[in-house]
Amino acid sequence: MSEQFIYVLFGLLITLLAWIGARVHTKMDYLTEKIEEKLDEVNHTLRGIERDLRGDLIEHDKRITTLEAHLDIRKNHGRIIP
Repeated sequence: MSEQFIYVLFGLLITLLAWIGARVHTKMDYLTEKIEEKLDEVNHTLRGIERDLRGDLIEHDKRITTLEAHLDIRKNHGRIIP
């Protein structure tokens, strides 16, 4: 093989690798975008769940506080002792 032919083959190989690299890079950008979209959806859902749980916790806390106060009054025969 002549030296020129080797250079041409090497040039074609480099061109092919550059093309493959550009395709891979484009696909990775697309996948990264899709993953970020899904993560945003998951975060939104988790924030909603957290908000709901905090509301439930506050409501339960109020009920327990009311129940504890009621039990303290009954335990002390109607007298409130601090």
